[in-house]
Amino acid sequence: MIPFSALARLGEVAAVQLRRPSIGLEWALRLPDHFPNLGPVVLLASLVETLDEYIAVALKYWRYHTNGFALELLDDPSTGLAVFRYHANVATFSTRQVSEHALAVACMVSRRVTNRPDENPSIVRFQHSRPRDTSLHEQIFRCPVEFDSDHTEYLFDPEMLKYQTNGRLHLLKPLVGLYVRYRINRTTSYNGSVAATVALTVQSVMGSGRCDMDFVAYVLGMSSKTLQRKLAAEGKNFSEILEQVRKNIACRLLTESNTSIERIAGLLEYSSTPPFTLAFKRWTRKSPLSFRKAEQAKIGGSAT
Repeated sequence: MIPFSALARLGEVAAVQLRRPSIGLEWALRLPDHFPNLGPVVLLASLVETLDEYIAVALKYWRYHTNGFALELLDDPSTGLAVFRYHANVATFSTRQVSEHALAVACMVSRRVTNRPDENPSIVRFQHSRPRDTSLHEQIFRCPVEFDSDHTEYLFDPEMLKYQTNGRLHLLKPLVGLYVRYRINRTTSYNGSVAATVALTVQSVMGSGRCDMDFVAYVLGMSSKTLQRKLAAEGKNFSEILEQVRKNIACRLLTESNTSIERIAGLLEYSSTPPFTLAFKRWTRKSPLSFRKAEQAKIGGSAT
């Protein structure tokens, strides 16, 4: 967890120091097809049928993924086009690199989940001034790009909202497999057990609304009964693993960030804050707020 303002500043400094004025767009172009930087956002396309539905569930998840910037879907009455608008929660300095990166990734993901690689926005707009070289903008967006605009956004034909998404669960096996392997390769404590694999899978889809045993078993290529039996052989069960993953994520977010309690509860797939608070008290004998104050006081004390 890092402040969004620090990430935005890093993008601007890197562009200057490395003499790569469009480093945000370069970053987007180098992302793998499954966009591991977005968590389970791309996975969500396999749970819905249309781009309209996909944007709705993706934006709901995004509220829990970051509070650095927000995205919203609007209508533009003057043009009759749909608008996908970006709002950064940082307004005191340039955020060109992160805003260009965000719009580029959004455009690339929409092509990916609808399997329409040749589909383009109608207009793309940025609040910052026109850079000297716009060749990467043209390469990614393939449409008119405007600068010094009132908003950072892209506009597209609303008929695109009806496009079919992946919407087929058989696509999830290889995709979730990529996420799990990605996490395994970066987890020094992974021991190869079924329980550890389930925990990593749960982390990969947390916030997608599908953290249940049937779904996890499916993407791991086995039936629920088989998964239950394998876990039992290790002295584990799915509910315990889910609880432990939720606890670990909650404790980390409460200690390392100022993310709201409501936002954490949503990310962990609780229906509201009270059920999360009850669960957290069961885990730690403290409320989320008192736990945060105590842990951040320890960090402050050690820093001094």
